[in-house]
Amino acid sequence: MKPSFSRFLIYLNDSDLRSEEIESLHDLIFLNKSRNTITARDLTTASHTIFIERSFKILNDMADKGVIERDEILCPSCGQKLEFNDIIDSQCYECEAILELPEMVSFSIDGVLTEQEVKILSRNAFERNKAEAIADYWERNGQITYLLTDLVNSQKIQAQGDDEYSNFLKTLRMIWKYKILSQMDETFLILGEIGDAYKIAFTNVEDAFKAIKLFAIEIEENAELNDFPSIKKKINFFPKFTAVLDNLPRPTDSKGQIFSPKDVISVTLNGVYDFSTARLTDLFRLESASAIYYNNYELYDVSLWVFFNALEELKELHEKKIEDKNLAPISAKKKGAIVSKGKAALFFLKGMKLEIASNPQELLSDSP
Repeated sequence: MKPSFSRFLIYLNDSDLRSEEIESLHDLIFLNKSRNTITARDLTTASHTIFIERSFKILNDMADKGVIERDEILCPSCGQKLEFNDIIDSQCYECEAILELPEMVSFSIDGVLTEQEVKILSRNAFERNKAEAIADYWERNGQITYLLTDLVNSQKIQAQGDDEYSNFLKTLRMIWKYKILSQMDETFLILGEIGDAYKIAFTNVEDAFKAIKLFAIEIEENAELNDFPSIKKKINFFPKFTAVLDNLPRPTDSKGQIFSPKDVISVTLNGVYDFSTARLTDLFRLESASAIYYNNYELYDVSLWVFFNALEELKELHEKKIEDKNLAPISAKKKGAIVSKGKAALFFLKGMKLEIASNPQELLSDSP
């Protein structure tokens, strides 16, 4: 049978796999161009870091969850067909021969791909399909939702070339890719990873809000994300994140003329998609102007500014009865002149806890 990617994502959400284990599994099972079956030895060889006993356990767990299929097991001594769950102490229950299960049990992945399947499953083609879907939705519906997240106070470690910081970035990437974005209902597109900052476009404002809530839960519960002692010595509050969320209308030129989103989405030589519009430039300016005092992160892990356009569409927030006192006017200046402005509500998240700031303007670090 073909491996089930949807069941793979469900399995990952319930597992304790490390980021390198997830990458090795994904490549071995879903990007395998020449094999129909795999063994625990194949996973160990592919990863270089997983012992064969753990590889065997992982593959068996995936078979039990229906991600892959365990092949028929035959005793090499007597030829008896064996049921895996009936085997006790690695012995054949007919002739009592010792079985080297991690070496002899194989799993079907039906990995021999046609040329067309290789093209479809290639990462570049997959990302291009998502970029086109985002552009088509933007064209039809007139807007998309944009989420920007950033590590608080990260400038203290970004330029130091710290190996631990590099490992932190890898862990952060795995969390966004496999733990959070895998649970989205609609299309999304990562628009580049600049250090610890993430820019993500969504076709659904509810998904963008769901993503940041899942991220807050991961910060509290994921031990791997919190296991960076040398970084914690350099940053007072770690890991803490700031985020902004807003809807972006279709792009316009300097005269206000609307043009196609496909004309602004571009791809770099390393395959990363991105775009720039006048409204997005405003959002970046407002994000820089919306910094809050660091002491607000003593009780929370994520601060989230939701700007007015997105705020109106978030059905989940309607029952919270957001009032004028919950909105802060934010303005960005250049050479003393206001170049961007908007209203936003400030939310604080920690784990599953979500609170709205009653007077967010007082929390801005540049407030009078």
